[in-house]
This record gives sequence, C-alpha cells and structure tokens, in this order.
Amino acid sequence: MVAGLGACIIYQAARIFPYTRLAVSEVDLLEEAPDHSKIKLLFANVQLENTRKAGMVRLIDREDPDVLSLMEADQHWLDAVQGCLNRSRRRQR
Repeated sequence: MVAGLGACIIYQAARIFPYTRLAVSEVDLLEEAPDHSKIKLLFANVQLENTRKAGMVRLIDREDPDVLSLMEADQHWLDAVQGCLNRSRRRQR
C-alpha cells in the first residue's frame, strides 16, 4: 500500500510539475504590455434573482471593458445595462 501511494505521489507530481514556477517557461512574460495591445475583460455572474442592476451598471461604467460577458442574464439585465453599453460605444468613436 505504501509503495502504491508513493507511486501515485510521483505520478501526480510529474503531471503537475510543468505548471509550477520550477518548470522552464515556454513564453517570456512582459512586465508591462504596450497600451495598444491591452484589452479589458469583465465577466460577471449576475444571477437571475439579483435585483441590484444599478451596481453592475456603475461597475461597467467605471471599468469600461472591451469585452463584457454576463452569465445568467435575461432580457431585464440586458435592458438595465444597455444604456451604459451605448455610452461606452460612443466613447470609443
């Protein structure tokens, strides 16, 4: 049993190792990317029963994301955030 447990630990460690800081990186990471190559993503699970739509609208206005993904959103959520999406679109022009 101890030998089997040891084999499992070695196997799992070998599988995890490439994703640790100890492994050699395949791609060099930049400390700071140029502004023209940055995008802002905003993902939120708004939950259908959530009625605090104004808070999400303020967050979207404040962060001004390039990509917005709202999970569990329905037509009421779309109607609530449509105004700030239109404002964001006008700012980009």
